[in-house]
Parts: sequence; structure tokens; C-alpha cells
Amino acid sequence: MGFMSFCPDFFICGAQKCGTTMLYHYLKSHQGIFLPELKEPHFFCTDLPGLNAVGEENEYNELYNRVPFGCLTGDASASYFFSSQAISNILERNSNARFVLMLRNPIEMIQAYHSELCYNLSEDVLDFKKAWRLQPERNEGRGIPSSCNEPRKLIYTDVASLGDQLERFFNAVPEEQRLVVFHDDVKNDLKGVYADVLDFLGVDIVIPDQFEKINERKRIRNRTLAHFHRNVPSFLGPLYLPIKSLLNFIGISPSVLLEKYNTTKTQGATIDSDFLLELEQVLTPQIRKIESLSGRDLSHWIDKH
Repeated sequence: MGFMSFCPDFFICGAQKCGTTMLYHYLKSHQGIFLPELKEPHFFCTDLPGLNAVGEENEYNELYNRVPFGCLTGDASASYFFSSQAISNILERNSNARFVLMLRNPIEMIQAYHSELCYNLSEDVLDFKKAWRLQPERNEGRGIPSSCNEPRKLIYTDVASLGDQLERFFNAVPEEQRLVVFHDDVKNDLKGVYADVLDFLGVDIVIPDQFEKINERKRIRNRTLAHFHRNVPSFLGPLYLPIKSLLNFIGISPSVLLEKYNTTKTQGATIDSDFLLELEQVLTPQIRKIESLSGRDLSHWIDKH
């Protein structure tokens, strides 16, 4: 796939459930920055075709056809960090592209990630330990939920191998074109982190008076209802669009109402100590690699467990 057309000035990427949605939300409100309404187009993930919300060149360009003069343009797709091809695809098109990379303790991240997959119906095994055990089977293409658009999303060990991903990222992106943001710092000093990001991007440092919580962990109340919600057009056939248009005209969005009704906040499930020890054994080498590459002491990521 050749990349010979438009490419944004910067990219927000990183490990899943690390704050990319939050950063997208606040950068989108900055007058000097343009981010499209569609978060996560995944356009440059040529090795993960199931993820592509936008797969065609003209569709991607259309996301940026109304950029105000002088604005920096960005793309917030966390998956570009996991993809083995996205970063090189981006740099092939724009060698000066800048990257804001967000990282989190993989032991915590992978648990929150499983919860998110259950919420968006990519995962149908709600017990994380059981889902983790299914990786060999799923690596062979078996046991993949029909509603999962990209089977590699279910190989949790690969998704959580953040040290390997960071090594590949550092090898591809010049130091002056990357900013690494740790989730710990986002929790402890969000205003400071946001100011650092704005400074890195070279735009005016304008800090919101307050930061609201964005993209908190959620769960579905009723999975059958959620599947129906996703497949409403096929259930209603030719009646779908007229009904939807009529309701929208009178100010009713059934989709928004249904999602709100069928969603509740959650703190996530507690996993047993033996399984937690297993996760630590598998992922500690990844944490040590992040330490080595970043020069940051991350021993508390392991010791806290």
C-alpha cells in the first residue's frame, strides 16, 4: 500500500486503556488543533485490516477536508503502537510526524483492556482468566466471537507486550519526534502532562479550568440487547432508515438512549492471587524492557501487586 497523499502532523497512540481517549477529547477542544470527529480511524494499520474504521484513501482524506487554516492536524488511534506496520506507514508519508505515546503498567492495562473488549462485544468470555487461557486456541483461529472484527485483539499476551512494542517504536521514531506519557503521571498531574503535550506539539499552552473524567470503565447490563442494538439495521431492513430519520427529526436518538440504558460503570473484576502472579511472571520482562528503554524506575508496577 503506497502512501502518497495527506498525512496529519501528529498522532496519539499507545497501549490500550491508557488515556488516549481523554487526550483526544481535550486536544480536540484546542483552537490550534484539528482532530476529526472519528476517533480511531486505524487507517495506517495495514497489518490489522479488521480494525480499519477507514480503509480507503479518499475516506481518510475526507476526515480532514475542513481543517481551519493554520491548525495542526492529528489522528488518535491507539492501535498504531500495537501494529507492526502503522508507524513505518506514517513516516513513509510524513517523515516529520510527531507522536504522543501513552503507556501504562501492562498488568493493570490488560485487565482493563479485557473489560473494554467485553463491553464492545469483541470478547464473549467475561472471565479474564478463562479468556487468557484461550489464547493458544484463538491463535489458531478457533473460538473467535463472530462480533470480533480483528482476531489479534484477543491475543492478550501480544497486546500486553508493551516493552517489545516500545522497542520497535523507539527504533522507528527519532527522539525529537516522540513524547512518552505515563498513565501514572496522568493520574497524578493531568494539568502538567497536558501542558507538556501542548508544548511538544508547539501550540499555545491553554489549560482547561477542570478536567472531567473521560472513557471510564463500563460494562453492559444485557448482552442480548447490546447485540440487537448493533444489528438493528438488519433486523428492521428497509424500515430502519425512515424510522431513524423520523425519530432524529423530532430530537430522539434511540441509539443513544439504548446505549445509556444498557451501560453501567464498573471497577472491574478482582482476579485471584495465583493468576495475578502468572500475569506478573509473563509481563515483568516487558516492564523491565520499558524501564531500560525509558530510563524510568517502574519497580512500583510490580511491587504494588
